[in-house]
Amino acid sequence: MTAVAVLRRSRRPEKARWTRPVTDILRHPTADELAGIGGRRGLPLVGVMPEVLIDPMGFFARMAARHGPVYRFRALGKWHLHLVGPEANELLLFDAETRFSAEEGWGPLMAPLFPGALLTRDGEAHRSYRRLLGAAFRQTELQGYRRIFVRDVEARCRAWKGRDIDLFPEAKALTFDIAASTFLGLSLRAQSDQALKWFGQVAGGLLSVSYDPRWSRARARALRAKRELERLLAGLVEQRRAEPSEDFLSRLARLRDEKGEPMPVREICDALIFLLVAAHDTMSSALTSSLYYLAAHPEWAERLRAELAEAGIVCAADAAEARLPLQEMFYKEALRLNPPAPIVWRRAARAFAFAGRRIPAGTMTGANLMLSHRIASVWPDPLRFDPLRFAPEAEKARHRFAYAPFGAGVHKCLGMHFSQQQAKVLLSHLLLEADLRLASDRPPLWYHWPSCRPRGALRVSVAPRCPGR
Repeated sequence: MTAVAVLRRSRRPEKARWTRPVTDILRHPTADELAGIGGRRGLPLVGVMPEVLIDPMGFFARMAARHGPVYRFRALGKWHLHLVGPEANELLLFDAETRFSAEEGWGPLMAPLFPGALLTRDGEAHRSYRRLLGAAFRQTELQGYRRIFVRDVEARCRAWKGRDIDLFPEAKALTFDIAASTFLGLSLRAQSDQALKWFGQVAGGLLSVSYDPRWSRARARALRAKRELERLLAGLVEQRRAEPSEDFLSRLARLRDEKGEPMPVREICDALIFLLVAAHDTMSSALTSSLYYLAAHPEWAERLRAELAEAGIVCAADAAEARLPLQEMFYKEALRLNPPAPIVWRRAARAFAFAGRRIPAGTMTGANLMLSHRIASVWPDPLRFDPLRFAPEAEKARHRFAYAPFGAGVHKCLGMHFSQQQAKVLLSHLLLEADLRLASDRPPLWYHWPSCRPRGALRVSVAPRCPGR
């Protein structure tokens, strides 16, 4: 299958192990068919959506405390299940027996905003598209990206020094700079405020009681913002066709089909918008959490500085390729408490069993990572921040799917190493150049959908470090 064919199938992804879409051969189960599973119906039409959107973590924690590791709830006219725990992550995400459809799980939420996105594909359509996008994340590409990471991190952090900053919007601005530089080969800083607003509105379309733009202002605003982004990116595609370079955008712009026709601009824009949103949104979450815990635990900041000194690292560029096990543990613990993708959705193509319950085919099923990462029997004193949970001997003693912030199996996050490299450069630069302190003693409130972020401002003081400290 050619690269152009892969993109052109973006609106009609194939399935693995079945010949027709799941929606053609299965129906959603009724309450009677799920009667053995505890849960909550909620309000007419919208179900529990208002409760979920007000406090996702609180709602799902109460459901798991009452009903155990599998529970059901009704939302937008359908019953949904959540599975919690390492075994749930292995069953749903690793999916060794190909029982679940990613497209049918994510499609109702994502397809109107991100048609043909990687996480909404199954089977050969997924494999082919992953190979196409994977060109942006090869090791040779990552080596080139490191220079961009260092440049953009140093520029952004210079503006932070000596100020109190609101972490989440600053992390969003930084990751947007990096995503535009790496994937588009240029800075969008001149349009950054407006473009960031559009990206935020597109992501905000996922936070809606209704998916129908006629009934949801957030959904309608997201679709308008997506059209604006398409116009912005369409101009860049045409520019790259006229003046090609070697960035990822230029590769997509040069694609031609079997007849020699260029790839439709809109389909290239769809691919780029999802890639940019995914890279930008999840990294904003991960970096915000990492910097919060760095500021909240100065004793760990000193341990990480000592590790940098022992490794002979004097600048962020040196850190990019260095082995820093303590820093890696620190980053993992931040993502354990605040996974950037708290829930991963699938739909059962075949009946399956979990925790002693038989679950019928057609069931919308989610792996709840934010609860799986806080199970006391797996993570003693789970709300305590302790990077040593990820020491090699501790990791070996746990179920291998106890920790899954990047997913697992064939759908494991394509940009995992991309994000880890960004975090390493940013953490190392700030450890060497600044002292971070929380501007308030009040613990932040975290909002866990569709990615984890603080609810309200999370202010941190960034004080320049004196030479020799």
